[in-house]
Amino acid sequence: MDQTTYEIQYNEGYTVRMISGNESMEPLDFDKAAFQAVLADIVLRAKEEPASVQATEDLWQWACTELGLALQRTIMAEDGVSDPLDTLIHTAFRVKSMKAAEDAEQEEREEREEPISPVYLLEHLLSYIHQDDQIESVMYVARMNDGTITSGWTDLAYTEAIGLLEIGKLQVVKEMWSEWEPGNKENE
Repeated sequence: MDQTTYEIQYNEGYTVRMISGNESMEPLDFDKAAFQAVLADIVLRAKEEPASVQATEDLWQWACTELGLALQRTIMAEDGVSDPLDTLIHTAFRVKSMKAAEDAEQEEREEREEPISPVYLLEHLLSYIHQDDQIESVMYVARMNDGTITSGWTDLAYTEAIGLLEIGKLQVVKEMWSEWEPGNKENE
């Protein structure tokens, strides 16, 4: 088995050496693995020692402060934020928000890829109806197995029913257009 040795020089007096028994790593991948190893070591040492709550808080305040100081030297730093812990909090919030947006986009993409059955659509609608009466009125258009089209609506004036249909049509057109927009990755 091949071994690769990696070293990090720090403050002219410290050398961190790691040996990999797997494939060689890119420098950034090595740094990530070394960071994980150091964090794991800190956690294990803290668990072994009968530490007080104060000692544990001090250790993690130090670790979080070091992360905040490191972030202040990157493009993640925000102007006017001098406290490293505030930098860490702001960065964590930004990263979490970006992750939530990515997750929502992925979920939306998956929903579009999966065919939506009538049962799924109606169960989704019923969940909104049962949640604090969020839905005031409903209109549906359905194609039956024999190809006939049927529609129905709750207590609405005819003009309201036509308005709901028109808004629904516009929403479908908007969704269709967003899928066909130039630059949409699905169209490339």
